[in-house]
Amino acid sequence: MEFDHLMLLRLACFLVFSIEVQTQPLNVTSILVPPYLMEKKDGTYEGYIVDLVDRLAQKVGFDYQISLVKDNKFGDFIDGSFTGMVGELVRGEADMAAAPLTVTDARSSVVDFTYPFQTVGPVIILRRPDDQRLPVKDRLIKLLIALEFSVWLMTVLAFFVTGTVLYLITYFNPYEWRKMYKDGEATVREAESFTCLNSFWFVISTCVWQGFTRTPRSIGGRIAVTGWWIFVIIFLTTYTASLTNLLRVGPKPYEVEGYSKIQNFKDLASQDDVTIGIIKGGATQDFFERSTGSVEKAVWNKIQINKAESLIDTPISNGIDRLRRKRISDFALILESSMAKYFTRHQPCDLYIVSEQMVTAGYSLAFPQGSPLFRNVSVAVLSMMRDGILKQLEEKWFTGTCKNYIYESVREDRFIFPEFYQVDLGTFSGALFILAVGLVFGGIVTLTEICIFRWAESHGEEGKSEIAKGGAKESVVDSKRQNAGDDTGANQKLLGPEVRVIPPQHVGATTV
Repeated sequence: MEFDHLMLLRLACFLVFSIEVQTQPLNVTSILVPPYLMEKKDGTYEGYIVDLVDRLAQKVGFDYQISLVKDNKFGDFIDGSFTGMVGELVRGEADMAAAPLTVTDARSSVVDFTYPFQTVGPVIILRRPDDQRLPVKDRLIKLLIALEFSVWLMTVLAFFVTGTVLYLITYFNPYEWRKMYKDGEATVREAESFTCLNSFWFVISTCVWQGFTRTPRSIGGRIAVTGWWIFVIIFLTTYTASLTNLLRVGPKPYEVEGYSKIQNFKDLASQDDVTIGIIKGGATQDFFERSTGSVEKAVWNKIQINKAESLIDTPISNGIDRLRRKRISDFALILESSMAKYFTRHQPCDLYIVSEQMVTAGYSLAFPQGSPLFRNVSVAVLSMMRDGILKQLEEKWFTGTCKNYIYESVREDRFIFPEFYQVDLGTFSGALFILAVGLVFGGIVTLTEICIFRWAESHGEEGKSEIAKGGAKESVVDSKRQNAGDDTGANQKLLGPEVRVIPPQHVGATTV
């Protein structure tokens, strides 16, 4: 009986002690990292962590108060003990750590981590170039980018071929200005309309729609010129449309000087012009330090070479401020993706992320080993993830006004539809075909005109020779007749006075 009273007394004392413990607010240690935890002017806190712990307190049922970690560190194992928030949990100075605390093997051996409320990975943050335009050299040649080099080459070749063919047609065609001048039917100025230089000038002037003084007179010349005109219309409209589309599409990040230097961790590891920065004592440093990958090891070796500038003390804003002070992209900051997203999506919009979509760790809440709240809080985190609450909190605190804050590095195995297509030779081949048909057909017609003219000229000479022969015969007859008349007159003089012969119709007429 006495034993039962003693047991009841002990049970009552335990219940009173348990109620007292539960009514005392939990001491939650954290660190100032926007947007996870930010201090307001009145001394209170706001941010992702505050909203997260509020929801968990409602689900699990506990009160809490937030206190900042004394040494302003996350937790690193140095000289046989942990620093930062992890150290406070181990020493019993805090009941829970609520911060963007990465789960690592070393930390998991001394504290209990809940299910991650965010998954993250290391990314590279760079400063945007001040002048986000193409380099001068690229801007100078942009007018030529609308067409492929093969199209420009064939267009120049078409110009020389057309000028040459036009000169040959106007030179040899008998119906052109040159022949008319020889026949006295044209002036010297008209005859010089299609000399070698003037033929090429005609082609150039019509190419830019500046008109012309005279056109070829022959049918063959006009056919060749018509083919060139059609080619010019297609060329100019195609070039104008392609250039308009090119100017409408702005330059890609990799086209702008300063963006193209670093596109991924491999580029970062293979260059010497950019200093690599990383937060000292964080999980990102631990990841690169312990990684066995060739790229990660190369990045860490470069950090080791220049520790004084590469290892940046907390808070993270120190690294962001240093990055923003740079005038050119000679400094790259490696940061975990969630925090990088926040800084790049908010004003002044001068930073961007090189993303490789690599998830290497997660952010979790931490408890001292054996904490009675650990299991319930971990289950509550899973429930909030399933209900979409964690996604809502992320959209609330990580959404900003800056656009195009992520640079997607182009991979060889990635298929991308370009926004602009250069006009290639296959697309432009129709115009070249029309020009070729016009020049060939014009040349054939010119040969036909030459043959017709020579045939007509030869037949005209034969007619003239026959007329000449007929005139000669008539002159011989006339001369004979004249000679005969001369002989008759002489004989009459010898015979005596002239005897008039009276025509028959006058016979029987009365004479006096």
